[in-house]
Amino acid sequence: MKKTAAVGVAVLLGMVAILGAASYWLGIRARQTYETLLRQIGRDAGFVVTNLRFQSGLLSSTAVATIAVPGLPADISVVSHIRPGPLPEITRLGFMPGMAMVTTRLTVSSPALASFKPVTAHTMVYLAGNSVTNLNIPAYKRIVPHGGGGFGWGPATGKIVVGADQGTVNGNIDCPLAQLEGSKNPVSLSQVTFSWMRQPGVPGLDESSLSIGRISRPGPAGPVGIQGLQINLSKQHQAGDVAARFAMHVRMVSDGNSSYGPGQLLVQISKLDSASLAGFQRSTQMLARQHLPANRMSAALLARTAGLLRALARKAPELEITRFGLKVDGSEVAGKGKFVLDGTDISGSGYQDLLLRAVNGTAELLVPRAVVADVATDEIHRRLDTYRTQGTLTPDEVSRLTPPRVARIVHNALPAYMAQIASRWHLASAGADYMLTVAIHQGQLLINGQPEISGQATH
Repeated sequence: MKKTAAVGVAVLLGMVAILGAASYWLGIRARQTYETLLRQIGRDAGFVVTNLRFQSGLLSSTAVATIAVPGLPADISVVSHIRPGPLPEITRLGFMPGMAMVTTRLTVSSPALASFKPVTAHTMVYLAGNSVTNLNIPAYKRIVPHGGGGFGWGPATGKIVVGADQGTVNGNIDCPLAQLEGSKNPVSLSQVTFSWMRQPGVPGLDESSLSIGRISRPGPAGPVGIQGLQINLSKQHQAGDVAARFAMHVRMVSDGNSSYGPGQLLVQISKLDSASLAGFQRSTQMLARQHLPANRMSAALLARTAGLLRALARKAPELEITRFGLKVDGSEVAGKGKFVLDGTDISGSGYQDLLLRAVNGTAELLVPRAVVADVATDEIHRRLDTYRTQGTLTPDEVSRLTPPRVARIVHNALPAYMAQIASRWHLASAGADYMLTVAIHQGQLLINGQPEISGQATH
């Protein structure tokens, strides 16, 4: 019996020793993984992680770091408590052994965000090195003094999944409600979701998307806004260049009187020099570490952006609008275009010359005649309503505005109103429809072939 007890105690002590050694080893790995993870997420978001300190303990460790954001006059402190494995954690899949469980608190110190409560995060780092982080972002509201409006959002959540290679990152942030309060009408946004994805070995994000269920604000004739907005941005690397694709889809657009949609916009950007983009990212990260005053930071960012634009212009990148379309009462407003930023022949000129002379291209927009007629009809009805409410018409004239008479008024006035709208929108006749052509060449803007803004670059 005594031997059995002794053997049991020895086995128990051996297990404790093994678990202790495993916990110690996993604690070292957890520290390395955590530091890599924090810096990786920081790079994806454009942040700079500094002052990373690690305090090891017997059962848990504490990591403290500071995050700087280029262009943002704020300091973000990150305090994480790391409890190493291998004891299992309870998850939806059951008992899952892990390398570490990390509880993080992010605190923003900024006069502009004085009442912003800390963000909390819970990260499970698994034995293979992959991790899952769940974010809880508190509600926030800021009122700008002297009638400047404000902004805010409701409680938000997020999730970040990092692969075992520490390079594959997928994340999303969900915000059910946000609001921008201007001096006149507030703008509300509902069901806002931002998602992103990054692959190993490639700087920056490979794909990102923003979806908003509804954007709306009050209007004189009813709510004005957008429903079902989806924006996607993706990029590809090939032979030292980056190609990007921008896609925007909308289910419906309302101006308070009428609704239009669906609509879409597809844009492709090619021949972006990847070395210049990577250098710009490193430069802004180094700038963030300097903690410059806001005015100096803005000036420095502007200078670096100008330098990036000049560097990119050497390869003559192209921006092509491959598709624009918006359904309007059975018709469709459609367009396309292509612009080139060619800086190969303006070496030695200034930044303004680059903007004035290096951009060349043409865009076309086809507007069906039915669309102009609908807009003109709405304007005539609004004009008649104004006459009624403002007393321009006598009671006898108002009584004679029967539906058949209003229809005759609209029929007779329609050609003149359509001509006014076509002139206002700079539309030219194109058969049965209208066309708007916008061209930029050598610093000159041409609308339907006519100079709109003349201004040669100065030397």
